[in-house]
Amino acid sequence: MSKFPSAFVVIPIALFCMLTILAIAVVADCVRLDNAARGVVDMADQDLFAFELRLIQLLESNSSMPGEISAAINDYHRAQDPTERHAAYLHLSQIVESAGANNQDSRFIDDVRGIANRWSVSNRMYQTYVDELREYRLSRRGEIASLFVRR
Repeated sequence: MSKFPSAFVVIPIALFCMLTILAIAVVADCVRLDNAARGVVDMADQDLFAFELRLIQLLESNSSMPGEISAAINDYHRAQDPTERHAAYLHLSQIVESAGANNQDSRFIDDVRGIANRWSVSNRMYQTYVDELREYRLSRRGEIASLFVRR
């Protein structure tokens, strides 16, 4: 007998090790892609959040703000997640737009409309990134990542 193990032992062990390393690499790549897509969505949401805060600061600086706008701002502050926050912002911007027709300060209305327009453009990009993340998570690689990533 030789000192070396037979090929019937070495080859299966080597194949098992190679498959294990390959599986670890696939999982790591799936998790990396999921984290990257989530990061892009979070950055786009931060852009929206910045526009939302600008509008709220502009409204709060206006001394003649109607009570329904104050209530909508309070609803916005109570929002827990991005979806609720975006819905509260849209509700607030609709109220401001309808109340804007009564406001005589055209610069104020232009500022409000400018913020709303930039938010709308950023929201389209945000929705694109959210859809891409959703598609990735429905793919096979996304399913693998979901086993290892908290959502």
